[in-house]
Amino acid sequence: MCTCVVCDYIILSFESVVKKTLSIFCSKMAKNKNLSVSKYVQEELH
Repeated sequence: MCTCVVCDYIILSFESVVKKTLSIFCSKMAKNKNLSVSKYVQEELH
């Protein structure tokens, strides 16, 4: 693992992108009536 500030910043920004992508995915799943799965994933994220 890299402990430099730049690497930490890249890792953090990557995590936020992943969370945004997952939240978009969850909202699409909610529209497809898979509410229980999307709620579970959102609870795991927060």
